[in-house]
Amino acid sequence: MKLSMSMLAWYLRGHNPICHIRDDDLRIRGLRFVIDDSDTMLPEYLYFGEGQSFFTAPQYTGAYLAVNSHSMLIFPEADFSVLLNALLSAFDYFAAWEERLQDAAGRHAGLREFVDLASPVFCNPLSVGSLDMSFNVGSDLTGHRVDPLWREISNGVNSAHAAQYEPYFNLEGKPIKDLSERPQLVRNVFEGGDPVMMLYLNQAEEPAGYIAILQEDSSLTQMNLQLAPIFAHHCLHAAELTSDDGAIQSGTNIFQNLLDGRDVGPLNLERLPRLLPPPPWRLLSLRVSGRSDHLAARSLLGNLKRQTGCYFPVERGGICYCMAAEYRIRMLTQVTDIAVVGVSISFSDLSTMYLRRQQAEFALGQAMDSPGLYLCEDYACDYLLRSFRAMDMTAALLHPALEILENYDLENHGELRSTLSVYLTKERNQLLASEALYIHPNTMRYRLSRIRELTGLTLEDPEELKYLRLSDWLEE
Repeated sequence: MKLSMSMLAWYLRGHNPICHIRDDDLRIRGLRFVIDDSDTMLPEYLYFGEGQSFFTAPQYTGAYLAVNSHSMLIFPEADFSVLLNALLSAFDYFAAWEERLQDAAGRHAGLREFVDLASPVFCNPLSVGSLDMSFNVGSDLTGHRVDPLWREISNGVNSAHAAQYEPYFNLEGKPIKDLSERPQLVRNVFEGGDPVMMLYLNQAEEPAGYIAILQEDSSLTQMNLQLAPIFAHHCLHAAELTSDDGAIQSGTNIFQNLLDGRDVGPLNLERLPRLLPPPPWRLLSLRVSGRSDHLAARSLLGNLKRQTGCYFPVERGGICYCMAAEYRIRMLTQVTDIAVVGVSISFSDLSTMYLRRQQAEFALGQAMDSPGLYLCEDYACDYLLRSFRAMDMTAALLHPALEILENYDLENHGELRSTLSVYLTKERNQLLASEALYIHPNTMRYRLSRIRELTGLTLEDPEELKYLRLSDWLEE
C-alpha cells in the first residue's frame, strides 16, 4: 500500500523525528537514496540521505533526512543502519497490515477481527456498528480516557443516548447535514469530549453502518483520516455485512436478499419495515416499453431512484424492482408513463417477498407492451383457468354429473346443463336463476328436480357443491 509522511512519522516515533509535514497524502510507494546532484525528486518516493545532501545549512550536519514533496522528517544524531532498517520496516509493516485486512475480507471474517487488526494502527479508540446502533464492535478501552458516552456505545448500550438523536457539528461549530464515505471530524455530542472521526459503511449505494474513531490523541488525526477509508473498504466484506442475516445491512441489501428468497434473519425483518411507509405494500417489476436492453433497464433504474415513493430500486437481468406503498402505486406517473409495470398482490409480511416477486413478474409477463400498471389479481384467475383447462387430466377429473347432463341435453334438446351453471353462479337462488334464464320459477323447480333425478345430486352437500362449482368453472 502507499504510505504518507504521517504514517512514517508514527512508525518512526521511537527515533524522535523532527516533523515538518504539509500537503500530506497517501502517495509514497517506495524508498530512494539521495545522491549529490541527483535528478528532481518524484512525489511517489521517499528520499533518504544525509542532511548535507539536501541542505547546506550547518544545523543539518550529522542529521539524516527523509523527504517527500514539501514534507520531511529530520533525525538528529541517528545511526544510519538502524534508521534505514526502521524505514524499510515501515513499508513492510503497513503492507503486512493491509494483507491481514485483505485476508480477513477474503474469509468474510467477523468485524471483531477487523477491529482487532485496526486498533494497534489507529491507536485511538475505534467503533464499528449498525446505523440503528443495535450492533456494535469496539476496540479495547483499557488505558484510554474515553467519555461516558463513548463507553456506553462501546458496551452496547444504545437506548436514547445523545449520539443517536443530537445533531452533528464540525469542529468549527457548523452543522453537518450528513456523513459520507469520506471521514469527517465531528464535534463530540458529549460536552468536553474528544472529537470523533466518522464515516459511513455504504452497501448497495446506501449507508448500512458507521465507523467512529475517537480522536483522543489529535497527533494521530491525519493518519487516521488516511487509513479510515482503507479500513472501511475491507470492512465491507465482513460477515456482518455480507451474510444474508448479517447484523449490518442496508435496506436495499435486505430487500435484494428477500427477493432471492434468502433468510435474512428476524433482526433484519424487523429493521426493514422501519425504512418503509406503513403497510400494506406492493412489489413492482418494471421494464421500459418497447425495450429489453440493459441500457434501458439502467436508465429506468436511475429514474426509479429519483422517484418519490419508490423504495429500494434494484435491477436484475434487465428488469427493475422496487417497493411502494399500496396507496401510492397509482401516483407513480413518472414511471408508469414510460414503463410496463407488473404489480404484486398487496401484502404486509416481508418474509413473503419471493412469492411477491413471482406475482409481479407474472403480471409483467401477462401485460401488453403499453406503459401502465398491470395488477397481478387482474390476470391470476384467468391464468389459473387456462392452465387447468390445458392439463390433460382436467377433463377426466370434472364432476361426472356434467357429462350426464350434457349427454341428456344433446339427446333431448334440453337445457339442464346450462340451468345448473346459472343456478350455481347465482348462489343457488332459484328466483335469480329463473330471471337470468328468462323462465318461470316453476320451470326452474322442475329442471332442478330433473337434474337431481338424472345425476343423483342433492345440491346441498358443501363438498359436492365445491366440486361442482370448480368443474363448471373449468368447463366453460
